[in-house]
Formats: sequence, structure tokens, C-alpha cells
Amino acid sequence: MSVRRVVIKGYARVLIHPSPAWFLMLFFRGQQADLDIIDQLHTDMAGLLTELSGLSCQNDELMAAKDSDLVVIRDLDGQLKEYKRKYEQAKTELRSVKGTFPSLAHL
Repeated sequence: MSVRRVVIKGYARVLIHPSPAWFLMLFFRGQQADLDIIDQLHTDMAGLLTELSGLSCQNDELMAAKDSDLVVIRDLDGQLKEYKRKYEQAKTELRSVKGTFPSLAHL
């Protein structure tokens, strides 16, 4: 049980919060308890928690794959910039050679 102290207009009250099972028993007190419904609810909740755990693991795997892909993309982007730089440098050198040797101007 959890205990919480609440102050209302200067008066302190202690509220005791029992477990969820206690609320279920209180709800069904005086009535015929349908234990099948409670068992089904428990089973459904366990299934949901299992599914949530599986989805969490799947999300972690996808995030790791995404991070790995980003590293590859950054590497390829760097290579592309390097090739562009080399291409521009080669074009500049070719223009320089054409200017030096007029016989190569038709290239």
C-alpha cells in the first residue's frame, strides 16, 4: 500500500491507496465475482506488456541501424565532395594546359 498525506485548508489527511487487486475485490464485494474476466484482463495486460517490450527492442534495433546508415551517408558525402574537388581541379589544370599549348585548344 502507498500512503499519501494531503493538506486541505490547513487540515492534514492521510490517504491510503491500496493495491489494484484490492479495488477489484471491493468492486465485486457483495456481487458474484467473475474470475474469468479478471483472469482475461490479467492475460491481456501481460500480453500487452510482452508486445510493448518486443516493440521497444525492435525500436532499439531500428535506431541502431539508422545511426549506422547515417555514418555511411556522411562517409559517402565526404567522398563525393572530394571527387568534386578533384574534378574541378582537373578542369582547371586542363584549361591551364590548353592556354599554354594553343594546339590543344580543340580539346
